[in-house]
Amino acid sequence: MPAAVKTDPGSVMLFKAATLAVPPILKNTFTVGPLPDHIAWNSDCTMIATANEGEGVYDSSLVDPEGSVSIISGITPSGAGGTVTTVNFAPVAATDAGLIAAGVHLPLELNAQVYYDDNSGECASKLDFGTSRAAYTPATQLEPEWVAWSADESKLYVNLQENSAIITIDVATATAEKIDALDLKDWSSAGGTAGIDTVKDDACTLAFKPGFKAMRMPDSIAVYSAGGQDYIITANEGDDKEYGDFEEKQKFKDVITSCSSTPDFKNDFDEFSFLNAQVGTDAC
Repeated sequence: MPAAVKTDPGSVMLFKAATLAVPPILKNTFTVGPLPDHIAWNSDCTMIATANEGEGVYDSSLVDPEGSVSIISGITPSGAGGTVTTVNFAPVAATDAGLIAAGVHLPLELNAQVYYDDNSGECASKLDFGTSRAAYTPATQLEPEWVAWSADESKLYVNLQENSAIITIDVATATAEKIDALDLKDWSSAGGTAGIDTVKDDACTLAFKPGFKAMRMPDSIAVYSAGGQDYIITANEGDDKEYGDFEEKQKFKDVITSCSSTPDFKNDFDEFSFLNAQVGTDAC
């Protein structure tokens, strides 16, 4: 459960199951990372993994803790004992540039915060990222949503929804080993779908959109094994970030101005060409 202050370390609480005659009884409490979003037991119920989302909170300024995973091991059948090891993501998130080069989406990287604070005519008077900038690490941009054990339970797969990526953790060493960005979803005829409906007209008309790709941003994941190989199934919900007057998502009509080069979009949009002055700059 989250702390009273959302950005502080959260808790995992173990209860003895309730019966009709006896209410649930608290057996143990463990301190984990900020905002534990999802927990997963291993197969013999001796270990728990938690996805600590570390979601930021904007009041007068942004406070944004690091995302992490906590592994609780050594839990006895009675619910006693247990040791918490919290895995940080520094080994796979050394720099913003490295994450971006690997295809990992960063909703509000450090350079963006500096831009909005100091250079944006639209946003500078509305936003204050000073607190976040002072405590910034690339791991503050990574937000675990879901965690799943590998088939042999030697690994944990950690879904980062807002980043459209998955981190692999070695359980024995409690170390983040790698981060893999999920590829973009292709909405052209080559993308393996029946198309997408992008027209607000109360109808559901699927059509291919050449050149249009979207981030998957899955919410939950599941793991199954076949032939000794783990496979990860993702539920691609999509998501975005909002902090104060900052809003990551934008409508096509707000960032598109000419469709002459892509006539397939003409039924949906009056204009089609990306404006650098609007995309990823003044998102307030």
